[in-house]
Amino acid sequence: ATGEAVLMEPATFIFLVERYDPSTDEASRVQRFELEVSEGITVLEALLRIQAEQDGSLALRYACRGAVCGSCAMSINGEVALACRTQVRALGTDEIRVRPLPNLAVLKDLVVDLDPFFEKDRSVRPWLMPSDPEPVRERRVDPESWAEAEPYTNCILCASCYGVCPVPPRDPAYLGPAALARQYRFLAD
Repeated sequence: ATGEAVLMEPATFIFLVERYDPSTDEASRVQRFELEVSEGITVLEALLRIQAEQDGSLALRYACRGAVCGSCAMSINGEVALACRTQVRALGTDEIRVRPLPNLAVLKDLVVDLDPFFEKDRSVRPWLMPSDPEPVRERRVDPESWAEAEPYTNCILCASCYGVCPVPPRDPAYLGPAALARQYRFLAD
């Protein structure tokens, strides 16, 4: 053993992508794509290659490519995940099924309407609303209060929690986990 990493040869993967355009389609359909994938390629990179090389009409959403913005949240082999963070080879299968994020209306293919998700977030007014007058310098948070609030500050608003939550389909008025967590973050602060 030389201690050097062994790179895997590119392999062919099958991508089963759910396609739907509500302006022209009566129902969704699954389209099959084959793609040669090298080690380290993410599902997002694979989908962008499919779009560039095989079908330019494939619609998907992405922005940062670094798991910061949450734009590329989707269902990958039945699990909601960020496509930019999910490596194809780590899925352990040569068949990858990609679907839009559940619980939200499909605008086209893998792009969902996030307006209801963000409306619910805004409805809880997730910003600091102090009752005391504006301080001269700053509002300091004691470490104990911050320890309680900090876990709720890491949400990137990708809507994954909303997509996997069983409540929204049964109760459209339900705010969803992200909005409730953001509201609690300010209550705890």
